[in-house]
Amino acid sequence: MGVSGVELTEVGYHYKEDSVEPKGWKAFNRLYIGKHDGEVHPHSQEVAEVKWLLPTEIETWMDDKPEEFTKGCIRTFKLVRKLL
Repeated sequence: MGVSGVELTEVGYHYKEDSVEPKGWKAFNRLYIGKHDGEVHPHSQEVAEVKWLLPTEIETWMDDKPEEFTKGCIRTFKLVRKLL
């Protein structure tokens, strides 16, 4: 996001595993919180759009159109909401 010098605090860890053959998989997310009061400068080749949304707006979006999110994104967002 083009931000530096922000102290991050790890607030959670999520791990999920599926051993179904022939291709099992493992995935994990580490969750961090940091505070930045300045501008953000996302890399234009990696980020198509930046939008500031309230957590309740994200919840509504996920409820209305879950197909627009990965399952891992939804699980992680729910974990973050519990922590905030």
